[in-house]
Amino acid sequence: MRNSIRTSLAFSDPSDPHDYQKRLLRSLHNGRNLSISKLSKLGFTVREIEILTGISKSSVSRELSED
Repeated sequence: MRNSIRTSLAFSDPSDPHDYQKRLLRSLHNGRNLSISKLSKLGFTVREIEILTGISKSSVSRELSED
């Protein structure tokens, strides 16, 4: 776990303040990007899902309401 955190921080994009979070989440899930519904089931808020996926809050909200 410690190595995953260090790697995420070391290789993150300094111009994107949330890049390390995206990298850490991806590394914890074996390099896969998680779906919006999976992120929601894991307890992430619409705002957090927007940050992690790059999809607008309205699109995230719309997709979650369809499920």
